[in-house]
Amino acid sequence: MDAAKEPSREGNPRKREDIRKRISPERLKLLERIEKRRKSIGPIGFSLTDMLREMRENGE
Repeated sequence: MDAAKEPSREGNPRKREDIRKRISPERLKLLERIEKRRKSIGPIGFSLTDMLREMRENGE
């Protein structure tokens, strides 16, 4: 597959900024933590439900 045709994994930065303006600050903090943790785990083995359960258990 041609690398130029692959969609960006990060998405459209301008669109992401628009979304960030519309969500509540506490939800934004949660989303940023999820994004940071997802990047540290990598694409393989990432399960959002497992991560949210773990965050809830840790009191985050």
